[in-house]
Amino acid sequence: MDQGAGIIIVGNKIDSRANGAVFKSLMNAGYRITTANYDEFVEVIIEHGPNLVIIFLPGCTAPDLELCGSLLNVSDAPVIVIGSSDDPNCASKALEAGVDDYLTDRVSARYVVARVRNILRRSMSRPSWHERVLP
Repeated sequence: MDQGAGIIIVGNKIDSRANGAVFKSLMNAGYRITTANYDEFVEVIIEHGPNLVIIFLPGCTAPDLELCGSLLNVSDAPVIVIGSSDDPNCASKALEAGVDDYLTDRVSARYVVARVRNILRRSMSRPSWHERVLP
């Protein structure tokens, strides 16, 4: 069900070691990947309408977390943050901001693919917010 799903990866250095491994692993798993940097990701998300978004956060500052808010304002796709901080407070702040999962950048690419598969399995089996009938 999730094979061929569209994923947007947001970050300024997608070809770096950790980001590149995630990118390659998701491609090898059959996902359609589009990349975007922090300056253009809102437009890319609106244009492509992804099934899931992965955002690499450089830190846990207010501007970093505002990126998550900007993303959530334009898409109802699940969001996985891969952050550089292993501080539980940072993970909590990201989750409180509305993202679906927070992983550290030390996580294996194989684990990221497994998380993506699980999140897509759940999210793609439900109608999106604009397809739901409100009471």
